[in-house]
Amino acid sequence: MREDTLKKKIIRLALFLCTFLIVLVILSAIFDVLRSQNPEYVSEVDTGLWLSLNEPSDTVDIMIVGDSETLSMIQPRQFYADTGSTAYIAGGAGQAVAECYYTLKYLYRDQSPKLIILESNLLTEPFRKSEYYTSIRNITEYYLPIFRTHNVWGYLAGNSIPWRKSDKGWISRNNIIPGVNSDYMSPDLHPEVYEIPAIRKYYISQIKKLCEENGSELLVVTMPSARNFNYSKLTALQQEFEQQNISYLDLNTRNDEIGIDWTVDTADEGDHINDTGMLKVMPYLEQYLEENYDLPDHRGDAAYDSWYPVEQ
Repeated sequence: MREDTLKKKIIRLALFLCTFLIVLVILSAIFDVLRSQNPEYVSEVDTGLWLSLNEPSDTVDIMIVGDSETLSMIQPRQFYADTGSTAYIAGGAGQAVAECYYTLKYLYRDQSPKLIILESNLLTEPFRKSEYYTSIRNITEYYLPIFRTHNVWGYLAGNSIPWRKSDKGWISRNNIIPGVNSDYMSPDLHPEVYEIPAIRKYYISQIKKLCEENGSELLVVTMPSARNFNYSKLTALQQEFEQQNISYLDLNTRNDEIGIDWTVDTADEGDHINDTGMLKVMPYLEQYLEENYDLPDHRGDAAYDSWYPVEQ
């Protein structure tokens, strides 16, 4: 008798869990539609990702992922006018390397980029144990998007959530706040050996594998950042990428070539470059990509005219 009662309880629990999972899957699909039509429903770190998913399928040549350093890498419309290649910034403030990996998995559902550019700051910023939680959370959110688009609940309840509009992922930084050490890449300032955390190394290898499976090349770029970067971190990245056979471009050791002036080209005392700094970095990056990658030129194809700069 007791055995029969236990079996009934197990069956009821199994039915409840199955029903609950089905409800989550259905709500995830509904929230996915709401998200695609209302990008303000998602958190700021995911804005670039969700907006990029609204681009026509297989029209993005270059996907840029990483933390807030990505937002100043290029101006996508001007980049298109200069090169004819489409580039979208799907990075966001505070994006962790695990989030980059699952962002790319999302993007590959609709796009087939020729090149993935990963900005490296998220590999060398101070390590937080919460990155292990972030990894688990992203696995859950990937398979049950309702948890990634949970801000929808706030909007449906009438709450206002901060959200910054972007133009194909780019966000303007037009202010100037100087005050940094222009000699920040001197080996004498940071003689210590920097060690990339194991979980970050793991996700680098997973991102590389994901790119290979989807026919994309992978390039890691370190944006100029006098506050965040140094010679010790450069050495660690160079060693790791050589070991994993990943292409790497550091722009901090090319400041003289690029023309970065930390008295006018930074928005926040050397943390990020501003718009004037971006206008110096972008031509250098355009030339580098032209010399090292075979990217398409869509200029003249009316289907891509929406990528041209918008006349003011």
